[in-house]
Formats: sequence, structure tokens, C-alpha cells
Amino acid sequence: MQYFNSLEEAFQWFLDNTYPKLKTEQKNEMKDARHDFTTGRSKVSHKRMLKFMTKYGKVNTHYSFEEEI
Repeated sequence: MQYFNSLEEAFQWFLDNTYPKLKTEQKNEMKDARHDFTTGRSKVSHKRMLKFMTKYGKVNTHYSFEEEI
């Protein structure tokens, strides 16, 4: 399991490592989101990122709080 500091980092890892393993039909399904994310042409929503990532793997959300008083 990989750990990331943001959903954007996780999605970038997904695009670099999982996306290349997908079949052509699966890649076509997320072509626009990938292009928008990698070029910065348009913002990809967290909901949209999670939609693709949960389709091909398990996503866990972790929050932590460290008091600094």
C-alpha cells in the first residue's frame, strides 16, 4: 500500500503506475480526466479522481491532527 499527502499525489501515482496496465477501453474511459490533470487545462475534481481510483483499487482516507500548543 502506498501513502500520500494528498489526493492529487495519489492520483498522479495511479496515472504513473496503474493506468499503463489498463486495457485500451478502460484508458479511453478516463482519457479526458488524465489529459486535464496532466496538462492543467482544467481542474479534475476529487470526486472524479476517486471515481477512477476506486474502480481499479482500494482507496483509504486518513486524517491526523497533531496539537502544537
